[in-house]
Amino acid sequence: MSAMKWRRVTTRGSALLLKIMQGTPVVFTKMAIGSGSISGPEAIQPMIDVVTRVANIPIRQMQMQDGTILFSGSFNNSLITEPFYYREIALFANDPNSGEIMVAYGNADDQADIITPSADGALTERFVTLVLSLDGAATVNVSVASDLYALQSDMDVAEKDIARLQANLFYPHPYK
Repeated sequence: MSAMKWRRVTTRGSALLLKIMQGTPVVFTKMAIGSGSISGPEAIQPMIDVVTRVANIPIRQMQMQDGTILFSGSFNNSLITEPFYYREIALFANDPNSGEIMVAYGNADDQADIITPSADGALTERFVTLVLSLDGAATVNVSVASDLYALQSDMDVAEKDIARLQANLFYPHPYK
C-alpha cells in the first residue's frame, strides 16, 4: 500500500480552509490519483493539480470529528490500460470565488505501489482515506458533491435481500 511520504495543504487549499473556519460553506468534489513525481514536499504548496492524473475518485463518505474531516473513496484497476505507480493523491473542493481547486496533495515518492491493469488477471481495489485537520474551527460547514454512490457493503446486503425475496417467490404457497 502506497504510504504518502509527503502530505501538505496547497496555498489555495489554505485560503479555502480559512474560509471554512470563518463559516463559509464548501463542497468537496472529488479525490484524484496520479503517477507523477515531484522534487520534494516544498513543491506541494503552489501546486494546482496532480502532476500525472490517472483517475478521479468519487468521495463516498465524509466523517467529521473534533476538527478533523475524513474523506473516503475507492478505486479499482478495471479501467486502467497501462500499469502505473500509485504515487499521487489529491483532494478537490469548490471554492466559492475560484471554482474547483486542489485543497491537499500527497506523494508517495519512492514508496509508491505499482497498479497493473485488470487484464493482467486480478482486479485490484484500493480504499482511500484522506484526513484533513481544521485546528481551531468552532463550526465547520462542509459537504460532499451530490452524486450518490452505493458502498460495496450496501450492495452485498441488497444482493442478499434480493436472493431471499426471489427464493420466497418460488416457495410453494401452503394453501394451493
